[in-house]
Amino acid sequence: FVRTTKESIDLPPLEESTVSLEMQGAQQKFYSYFLNPLLTRKYNFNKIQEIRAFKQAVMRLIQFCSNPLLQLNYINEIDGNLAEELAEEGMGIKMNQVIEDANKIIDQGEKVIIWSSFPNNIDLMCEKLSHHSAVVVHGGVPSGEKDTPGTREYAINQFKTEQYCKVFIANPAAAGEGISLHKVCNTALYLDRTYNVAHYLQSKDRIHRIGSDPDTTVVTRIYQLNKTI
Repeated sequence: FVRTTKESIDLPPLEESTVSLEMQGAQQKFYSYFLNPLLTRKYNFNKIQEIRAFKQAVMRLIQFCSNPLLQLNYINEIDGNLAEELAEEGMGIKMNQVIEDANKIIDQGEKVIIWSSFPNNIDLMCEKLSHHSAVVVHGGVPSGEKDTPGTREYAINQFKTEQYCKVFIANPAAAGEGISLHKVCNTALYLDRTYNVAHYLQSKDRIHRIGSDPDTTVVTRIYQLNKTI
């Protein structure tokens, strides 16, 4: 077998950047509740239940950083007052920044893809960006015909063919392979990422692939939170 690398084919330049944001308010207060067990507990990775406990803690942390509201019920069991503070703050600085940046990109006449690993985040962003006719693809969206509303194929076709449809919001696990969007979009925003590097690489390839305009720069932005010391 021979593998063709990206360096050997004529692809446009890829600009990858990280948008660093500071945790604030109640989100910063509660961060240690998630982080400390990961740092202090001695996990025995020879036991399957310990592996599951570690994975659960990590996923809780990733969800919390992407949007504190995803863990609101869990937080309420620990500290009801802090849960109320988080509820008042809303979906968090990362989500707000992604939505703000998406609006700016669209105002410049471009389309944009937003990636998140969590269906609740995807549906919430779709609601916030509904004025741009946003479409979504995640595990809860069924397959079907491209002319059938509510299916993955319909969402993909709308984004690729309709000028008014400016935003495609998806889960890399559901839309990271087999979709070519490079003809209509060259910017992707990552609200969150898991540790599955294959999903990340495959999702980037939706807009950075053979057939892309070599004179257009493909842009990917990853949003991460920093804890203020």
